[in-house]
Amino acid sequence: MKELCCRDFNKFLSDNYIPIEFRENDGDDDRDGNMFVFDWNIDGYPCYCPIFFCPWCGKEFETTFVFVLRYRLFVKLDVKEADCADFSLETKIPEEFNHLKKRDWFDADLEKDRNEHKNGGHCSSLEYSLEEDNPVIYMQNIRTYGILKERNFKDGYWVEGNKAEYCDFEPINYCNSCGVNFPEKLDKQLTEILQKEYGLESWRDYKKAPAQFHTDEWWRKRGL
Repeated sequence: MKELCCRDFNKFLSDNYIPIEFRENDGDDDRDGNMFVFDWNIDGYPCYCPIFFCPWCGKEFETTFVFVLRYRLFVKLDVKEADCADFSLETKIPEEFNHLKKRDWFDADLEKDRNEHKNGGHCSSLEYSLEEDNPVIYMQNIRTYGILKERNFKDGYWVEGNKAEYCDFEPINYCNSCGVNFPEKLDKQLTEILQKEYGLESWRDYKKAPAQFHTDEWWRKRGL
């Protein structure tokens, strides 16, 4: 495995509580090989999801484009497994799909996804992750994205799908699907407002805060 993109990724890759691993090519079928993935279990059932961009520095991983190209050929265009299971950008793929080796379509998809974030939503891949039992979470009241710090997730980690209210997680700065830089986290601003305006001294007092502070209503009203 090559040197990692940043110190943060290296640090959390070695954290046993964060479900990030490097899945190496086993030599038989390389479609899912040499990729960083979220690797976790739900009630003993193994699950994984590829990571295309570093969640801490936003760098695109070397294998991202090839992985997405394989996916498009295999699923979107219904190419048979025998035709594309072992291909890379250096080997033959069906001639009618050779134009996909250029990144134009991929970069256009990325731009579309990033615009969805800028318009106040989430890109489709991240939206799917947030709706499923996936380690990626979004804390709307502090506008913070993170990765749950457990590998075996059980009932109680999710409230309304995957939008956890109280859990141990590691904040991230970039979307692992499209690489967009997330907006500034608002945990410090929220703490300051609750202390100054409502006299709440710690996170344990949050249940006493008005309803708007349990959603994104408070920071949207303030134009943050």
